[in-house]
Amino acid sequence: MHSRLLLFLKKHNILTSEQYGFMESKSTETASHSFIQNVQEALDKQQHVVGIFLDISKPYDVINHNRLLDKLDSYGIRGLGKKWFQSYLTNRTQFEGITQREKGKHIQYRFQSSTKTTLYGIPQGSILGPLLFLVYINDISLNIQGAKLVLYANDMNVLVMDRNEEVLKTKLLCHGTVGKMVSQK
Repeated sequence: MHSRLLLFLKKHNILTSEQYGFMESKSTETASHSFIQNVQEALDKQQHVVGIFLDISKPYDVINHNRLLDKLDSYGIRGLGKKWFQSYLTNRTQFEGITQREKGKHIQYRFQSSTKTTLYGIPQGSILGPLLFLVYINDISLNIQGAKLVLYANDMNVLVMDRNEEVLKTKLLCHGTVGKMVSQK
């Protein structure tokens, strides 16, 4: 399913070009190069530049299933494809387990929590997880105006630039809500 989804996203040019994580022929090196190039271009234009660096914590754990399914639908994943993703995401359960062994003895204790249905998150360790995460945050650049973004999976660099320091300060106040927007995604 990963290959089919990736092919669909590429064919329809859906994933933002600002995303460098988990993308073919892109890397931390190309992301860094893009970031540096954006800064150099702004400085060449005599602009002041401020970088805001964000790291979305526990990115796979916070994904809202319904919102992800809505985003897939908005990108054209409908019908059987959407039903497959719905089945993949919903009614998943998880539990915590601990095994304790006593030193010098052949005694071991096992503890396990009760099973809970997950309403958020995508399976970690799967090949599909990173791609679903990219789909989930793909529209973040549409919500951040007047700045340049460089995204690498769950890391985000927001570059705010202007020749006028007062205008830059105003832009920064507007972008102070970036962290709030990311947490709502």
